[in-house]
Amino acid sequence: MGQRAFEKCKPYFVRTAQFKDKVTCCCRQHVEMRSLFKSCMQFRKRLLSREGSSEVKLYESLSELVDDTLCTHSANTHQHKISCLDRLCSECGVCKFSMLPGELDESDVQISWERYEYKNVKVKGDKMIRKLVLILRNYFETSHARGPQDAAGGFIKKQADLAVIRGTHVIQSSSDLFDYAQSNLSTTADSSKCSRRIFRYVDSVNRDRDRNFLPVKENRKIHRVRSFNDGEIFVRKLSCYSCQSCIVGNYSTCMNDAQLGTYNKIKMVKESEHNDTDADSDNDEGVDDETNICDFVSKGTIFAVKADDTDCPYYILRASKDPIILRKTATDKWGASYHQGNKVIYVTTLTLLIITHSN
Repeated sequence: MGQRAFEKCKPYFVRTAQFKDKVTCCCRQHVEMRSLFKSCMQFRKRLLSREGSSEVKLYESLSELVDDTLCTHSANTHQHKISCLDRLCSECGVCKFSMLPGELDESDVQISWERYEYKNVKVKGDKMIRKLVLILRNYFETSHARGPQDAAGGFIKKQADLAVIRGTHVIQSSSDLFDYAQSNLSTTADSSKCSRRIFRYVDSVNRDRDRNFLPVKENRKIHRVRSFNDGEIFVRKLSCYSCQSCIVGNYSTCMNDAQLGTYNKIKMVKESEHNDTDADSDNDEGVDDETNICDFVSKGTIFAVKADDTDCPYYILRASKDPIILRKTATDKWGASYHQGNKVIYVTTLTLLIITHSN
């Protein structure tokens, strides 16, 4: 479905999306920032009309304000350097942003803006839940994964939904969906452009593949990935679509490294290797756990035992006799039972007194 056809399906009370609506972000942080920027510019406009200063600028958009705090980009590119965007450049920054004396006066509070806040809202059953009170609804085309396969998949799902709603079929698994599609949707109407539909059912999928790797940390910040050697990749936070080197496939000689940043090499780790490492560590821990403390304790030995007490994390104990093997089941004064044949240690609790000396 194209954009024009999609816009014709919108409700009558929803306005048509403009270009500025598409080049935007509707996350909470950016919506609150735009509201704050608008209120601050209105406040600056009132100050300028009252003071008449020409040293500061009245910005039309937040992007214009940000551009003034960055270094000017070169003539052959419209992009800023990555060091300037990350605020690592010593020649630019928020120090280039000029403000009026009235804007720096904290006593004159005349700015208000909208923001999201969590508040307790009563729902059914007299329950209280926390939710954001400011709600934004948007109607626009996402254009994610649009293609001919969407129409084919949407047709099958719609027909399956109608069959379940009408009560003619029961579809509770993938095999039920395949049987329904095979028996009811294989033939097409005379007016259809396709002559038949062929369905194939895959009973099981082998996912035990050795090529699976562990995810890369902070992968949502990565926009360019290219392979290097076996198990190694080069990543970069920004992508290049304009330089001649990247267009012909010579990504290692990108001409926009100053604006987009350099590549970082990452060593990929296979899941099988990671699991083997975890198994080895678990086995090592198991060997340590199998070591019995009785083998290291004799009469008069002082040792510490970890306790589940926040005030006293360890107990200092002293063995009153050598470890012995019980001839019959016994119970101590705390109610713990020890079966016949267990090796136990008779101990006495020690009190550790710490004396500090100050001049």
